[in-house]
Amino acid sequence: MDAEIEACLSLDDEAKMACEIDRLIGIYGASAIGEWRDGSKHKHYLIHWLAWKGCCAMLDHVFGFDSPHMFDLDVQRDGDLSTAAHLAIWYKQQPAFEKLVELGASMEAKNSHGHTAKDMLGFQSQFDEQEQDKSGNLIFIDLEFTSGFYEFRQRAKILEAAIVITDADLNELASGSWVVSGFTKDELLGLGQFHQTHFRDAGDGGKFPPLEGEEHGGNGLFSEVSASQTSKRDVEQLMLELVKQHCARNKCPIVGYSVQCDREVLQREMPNFYRYLSHQIIDISSIFQVASLWAPDKMSQRAGRKSEYNHRAMNDVRDSIESMRWIRDELFSYRPGDVVPNVVALCTASSA
Repeated sequence: MDAEIEACLSLDDEAKMACEIDRLIGIYGASAIGEWRDGSKHKHYLIHWLAWKGCCAMLDHVFGFDSPHMFDLDVQRDGDLSTAAHLAIWYKQQPAFEKLVELGASMEAKNSHGHTAKDMLGFQSQFDEQEQDKSGNLIFIDLEFTSGFYEFRQRAKILEAAIVITDADLNELASGSWVVSGFTKDELLGLGQFHQTHFRDAGDGGKFPPLEGEEHGGNGLFSEVSASQTSKRDVEQLMLELVKQHCARNKCPIVGYSVQCDREVLQREMPNFYRYLSHQIIDISSIFQVASLWAPDKMSQRAGRKSEYNHRAMNDVRDSIESMRWIRDELFSYRPGDVVPNVVALCTASSA
C-alpha cells in the first residue's frame, strides 16, 4: 500500500490522482488510507502531502463536504506536530491554505513550537515584508580565476571571491572576501603569464617571488591561496549566508565589471550560490561601452580618472562601486532621494 499511495501522490494530474486514491480506498478501506503515513522523519499523513504540494482539487475531493469519508483535517505530523494548515503556510501554498480554511481546518492547533496557523501567518507576513525590503539591494562581486575568458580550452576555477552588498543608493550593508584552498604550488606556478605577473608576491623571500624584471611585483594572491584552509564548498556556503542576510531569493542582481563572466563560472563552480541570485545582472563594462557610443562627452570626463584596480577581488569590487557611483551621479544625473532610482531600474525592470 505504501508504494501505491506514494505513486499516486507523485502524479501530476489531480484528476488521475483522485481516481487512484478512490481505487486504493476501495481496496484497503478509508480507515487504512486515513491512517497512512509516509516514511519520512515527520511521518506525513495524506493531508500533509496534499497541502505541501498545493493540491486543492484533491483536498476538496478527499476532505471536502461531499466526501463520504471522515478524515481528520487537523491531524498533526510527527516531529513538530504541524497540521496541514501549518504546512500550507510554510510552503506558501496560499490556495491550499484557503481551501483548508474553507473546509473547516483549525487555525488554533499548536505545533511543537507553540505556534498556531494564525501565528505562522503573522510570521510569514513579517518575513515577506523583510524580503520585500531586501529585494532592491545590489550584490557587487568579483572573482579571480585560474584562466581568462578567452582561454577557451581551460576550465576556470575560482582562486578568490569578494562581495559587497549595498542598498539602492550604494550604501554598504555588508561585505566579505575569501581565498580558496586546494591548489598546489606547482599548479599555481603553471598558470598563465597574466597570473604570474599579477598574483605573485610583491617582493622576494616567499614561495612566489616576482618574475625577473618585474618592477612592482604582484599582489600576493598566490601565497594566500597556498596558505588558505577554506575549501571552495566552504567559501560558497559563506557567500550564500552573507547574501541571504541582505538579499531576497532570485531578486537581487550581481554587479561588476564584465560580471557575466563571473556568473558563468558561478553556475558551474558554485551552483547553490548561483541559484539564489537574480537572472538579471548589472554589467558596468557594458554600461561604459554604450555610454562611449551615445554619451562620449560624459565619458570623456573619466579619461583622467586614476584607478586603484589591482586584480584582488575586494579591491576590484570597491573600484566597481565607485564606478557605479559615477554612473549614477554623472551619467544618469541621479541623486539619492530622487523619485525614480534610475540605476536600480536597470535590474528591477521586467525583461525577457
